[in-house]
Amino acid sequence: MLIASAALLYLALFALAIAQPQHGDVLTGRRLAVARQQQARFFGWVLLAASLAIVLVTAQPVYATLWWIGALPAVGLPLVAARSYRPEFARAGAAAAVVAVPFGLILAAI
Repeated sequence: MLIASAALLYLALFALAIAQPQHGDVLTGRRLAVARQQQARFFGWVLLAASLAIVLVTAQPVYATLWWIGALPAVGLPLVAARSYRPEFARAGAAAAVVAVPFGLILAAI
């Protein structure tokens, strides 16, 4: 479950970053329309809530919530570094996170 939560957390932070004009231009390589920025912001908050919800349904939600709070900067720092130096790494991280979500859920079900 924590793999899926971390992947959703990365996707949420990525979506919230591209919702901002100064970051979205760098991460996507083009100017996003205002409607797309609003959609990215909405889905970023939804993904953030989904990441927290996955953590809260674990066997020990108190420790998992503490892990989630600690994972925020741990997941956000590579995104910030990639945005600053290699935006293609941030996009590759988002693609890897999309793959990691179902993998983490399957792994947790075993």
